[in-house]
Amino acid sequence: MIGTKVRRTIAGQLAFATAMIFSLPGNMMAQQAAQTISAPSIDDVTYGVAPFSVSATSTSGLSVSYGVAGPAAVDTDGLLTVLGKGSVTVFFFQNGNASYYIAAPVVKSFTVNGATATVTLADASVAYTGTGQSLTPTQTDSGGTALSEPTSVTYTDAAGAAVSSPTNVGVYTATATITTGSNYSGSDTATLTITKAAATVTISETSQSHDGSQNPVTVVTVPAGLTVTTTYTGGSFAPAAAVVAVVGVDAVAAVLYTAADDTDTATAGVQLADGTTVSVGDVKTAAVTAVTAVTAVAAVTAPSAAGDYAVSVTVVDDSYSGTASATLTIGSVTIDNTAATYTSFAQASTVTLVPSDLTHTVTYTNSAGTAVTIPTKSDTYTVLVTVSDTRYPGDTSASYSINPAALTADLGDLSTVYG
Repeated sequence: MIGTKVRRTIAGQLAFATAMIFSLPGNMMAQQAAQTISAPSIDDVTYGVAPFSVSATSTSGLSVSYGVAGPAAVDTDGLLTVLGKGSVTVFFFQNGNASYYIAAPVVKSFTVNGATATVTLADASVAYTGTGQSLTPTQTDSGGTALSEPTSVTYTDAAGAAVSSPTNVGVYTATATITTGSNYSGSDTATLTITKAAATVTISETSQSHDGSQNPVTVVTVPAGLTVTTTYTGGSFAPAAAVVAVVGVDAVAAVLYTAADDTDTATAGVQLADGTTVSVGDVKTAAVTAVTAVTAVAAVTAPSAAGDYAVSVTVVDDSYSGTASATLTIGSVTIDNTAATYTSFAQASTVTLVPSDLTHTVTYTNSAGTAVTIPTKSDTYTVLVTVSDTRYPGDTSASYSINPAALTADLGDLSTVYG
């Protein structure tokens, strides 16, 4: 299209030059009349403007031809259509005929300015996934028609540093801008928030038997390996930090300067090499206070005493959050007495349970292996405490003896008269 217009321009200029030659004085062939072109002024426009007329007339009444350079097109009737933003030049020609010389071409220029588009970038909040997150802008022209112009979206973190692809948890400012190569301009900003992802926290080993040692629960996270803090609340339990062993040190008296020192001999008013002025009796080496040896103590992080404890677990991670709670039961079953003395009455062994509300049964078996409701006779029995409670694992048994009672006899009056 542009090549055709340029060729048309050159052809018009040659025809004009030929007409000028034939119009020179003395040229017998000069029988044509001059003509001029009247073209309209063209104001600057904005991209998206509707096609408009730039038609021109000639004084000869002959039709004018058109050419254009730049982001526009013009038809034979002078209707100009804007194709893009930039500088546009319109050429007007009239090539003459047998009665009129070629007209001097007319050139008109104007600028097509870029149009303003509405760019919309909506705020968004997404959970951390470990991959880059982004916002997608939308565009519309002044009439509300959707556009698909090339757009760049940039991100900055809370500190103002540029981030190519937001991935980590934080708040980011996103700016969407239509690129300079487009016929439109426009931008918008929004906030992209990446929140911590939810981690799954599972607490197990919540039923344990009392053995005097610490009884921590087991915590598993998904994703695996996340750092957690675990706290226990109940009874008189209180965490305690570890104590580092300290080696005992005996007390050492201060060493003073004396006139008889072999090394740092000093008398009143003598200046040492470091510039210090000392006298006999001044402290040369400070005294050391005696330190009692301290045995190392391990940190206390979990309870050891029997009882119920509330357990709270919290994930401590830059990218994940999660909590869980449970009840840790450190169960204890104690058969308090293992021996009694025969009384002819039933005598049950005393059992202490912690927690006291553990569901349980107590059974007895005599030395012959026969079940006994409650021991009464003198014998050796097996006491079995069976806990049917999910908070306590296992049974407890012990040997229980009812020992024979001491036999006493009343001999009555042992005195009698002789004979």
